[in-house]
Amino acid sequence: MQIEHFIDKELEEVSCPTCGDAGNKLVHKYMSIGFYKCNECHIEYASPRLSETDMLNLYQGDAWRDAKDYEKWTYQNWLEKKDKTFYLVNENLNLVSRFLPQGSSLLDVGSDVGLTVRHLNENNFLAEGVEVSEVASTIANTFTKAPTTNSNLKQFKNNKMYDGLLLRAVLEHLYDPIDVLKDCAKVIRKDGLIFIDVPHYKGLSTRYKKFLHRLGVKKTTSTLGFLLICMHSIKDHYHVCSIKLVLKLFILNHGQRR
Repeated sequence: MQIEHFIDKELEEVSCPTCGDAGNKLVHKYMSIGFYKCNECHIEYASPRLSETDMLNLYQGDAWRDAKDYEKWTYQNWLEKKDKTFYLVNENLNLVSRFLPQGSSLLDVGSDVGLTVRHLNENNFLAEGVEVSEVASTIANTFTKAPTTNSNLKQFKNNKMYDGLLLRAVLEHLYDPIDVLKDCAKVIRKDGLIFIDVPHYKGLSTRYKKFLHRLGVKKTTSTLGFLLICMHSIKDHYHVCSIKLVLKLFILNHGQRR
């Protein structure tokens, strides 16, 4: 995403998505966009940012996915070539396999082109995906052969309850992560598991790339894309999180289980 794609868009001022106006600290400023850290939960967020409608339009347009790139894709070739997507997807399989037995049902929320769904199914899990991008959903169903519904989680209805949900590198993309966590509770079994992966605001990679931005060495821009505080890939994220924040999200929305 180039910055000129957003010049004519109406931006909105926001506060911390979990704590509201609990006070914040300005971490960085890029043009007219301020990047703030909440004093309470330490989430980092951008303000002003794109509206929910404009953000959804960008996801559904998904210009960085091209069906032609997958026309000759096969699972066997993917296993043999082991490109960068393989190692990330295989880690998803390893994680799920540690906590759930084969045959468990899983829903991959934000499943992209369905590589994780296909890999899980090839390893005796019962997985399917839900993905807001029409382009990515078409690739998943047509080429990677991963059963995927083109929908957001709120509108996703198939009357199933799942043993596990995957939210890997998803929460930081969302306009309202709290609302999505509430929707998760509607489709997961009482003792089901949710696998979450989010960027940590104190992570080495995040801190290093922020440093490069401040020096002016790294000017992605993408910066203004999704107007996220994670400065190395602002086009991709709305929030950068902390362990404290993730725990707070779950306790607030699902209660504290013992």
